[in-house]
Amino acid sequence: MTTQDKQEFIRGFNEGYLIAQHNPLIARYLAQAEIRAPHIEGFRAGWLQYQNEQAEAGLGNHFEDPLQNNRQWPGTS
Repeated sequence: MTTQDKQEFIRGFNEGYLIAQHNPLIARYLAQAEIRAPHIEGFRAGWLQYQNEQAEAGLGNHFEDPLQNNRQWPGTS
């Protein structure tokens, strides 16, 4: 991994962690992207770190997934 790849991984990690804190649903969908790049791999790692910390604290995810069970996003028909 080059220095630039490491920097992109770290940047992605921080973004994944912060987005998971503030908008866990969007973070989850972004983390599921099937893209192999240092930034996205870092994003996944940051998202997973936040998820693990929440699980250890016994907080879990407290959001509803509108796409689960074929439901639609709010405000769409």
